[in-house]
Amino acid sequence: MRFLFNLVGLLAGLPWWGALAVLGALALFVVGSIWWFKWKFNQIVEEGVLNAGAALAGARVDVHSIKAVPAPKGPSPYDSKEDDEDFVEGLDGEDWNEPGVAFYELDATITPTDPDAEWSPDGVAPVPADWVGEEKTDLCERTGCVHTAHVFENGRWEFAEGDNVAGAHRVKLLFGFEPKGDRAIQLRNCVTPVGEPITLPAPHASFAPSAKVGR
Repeated sequence: MRFLFNLVGLLAGLPWWGALAVLGALALFVVGSIWWFKWKFNQIVEEGVLNAGAALAGARVDVHSIKAVPAPKGPSPYDSKEDDEDFVEGLDGEDWNEPGVAFYELDATITPTDPDAEWSPDGVAPVPADWVGEEKTDLCERTGCVHTAHVFENGRWEFAEGDNVAGAHRVKLLFGFEPKGDRAIQLRNCVTPVGEPITLPAPHASFAPSAKVGR
């Protein structure tokens, strides 16, 4: 409030052209500040999104096998529970039986460039191999989702609890993906591409196509 009083007093003591110059400079300052804060906010958001998947930037993916499988029974073990704050009714705790979604089991070893890099096996997701976003932070609308992840430890497959692992790990991912003539997929860690394209087999015999047509 004191600033406004001082500004009015300043303008009252200036000729009209001086007052106009002060108001113009003030308007430019306000507009410039708004633009700067928007730019800085967008920069922070972009860096946050890019950093979220940076652990697997440039990672190698050695595919041991990929096969089509029937839809899993029951919800994903990673779904939020009913008493959780982030539980979404109609999404969490539901069977994965949406028409048009095919399921695959991928057995692969993922090796980050940094041997100490931490990443989450259930956070890796498939997208169409030929998809390219307009911006670095774009998310593909057809991103698949991991239903269940296992990690090969001590000579056997162990359920991935959702915690991060460090460095190279062999993983088995059961994921859902909506194939629309796609011949290959590519894994992504958030928006970060992971490895090379992976040839996609034909859907399982139990696959129920969606009534929707087109990409």
